[in-house]
Amino acid sequence: MVMSRHFGAAFSLTAATVLWSKLRFVGFRWTVGPFLPLAGISYGIYVLHYPILVTWGVDSGSTLVLVGVCLPTLLAVAWLVERRGQARFNAFLNRALDQDSPKKLER
Repeated sequence: MVMSRHFGAAFSLTAATVLWSKLRFVGFRWTVGPFLPLAGISYGIYVLHYPILVTWGVDSGSTLVLVGVCLPTLLAVAWLVERRGQARFNAFLNRALDQDSPKKLER
């Protein structure tokens, strides 16, 4: 039940955002646009937010810890994983899978 509710909410919000953008609604650039710099590291944020929050922030009850420690750490680690680690991992897989393979990974 919880899983489908979250999926439904995520799907609805994504569909509404795409529709809003396509219809050129006023305010889109100011409401969604500020998150554009995070698009390239969004998967890293998704994957890493839980371990970082559980390790350092959720139980502390301190906003300073959450905003001052967890958020910068999350953004830095997500950037490192997505921008530095992913390209190296893809290069490793390309060598391992044979570079002429049609399954070559690109970034």
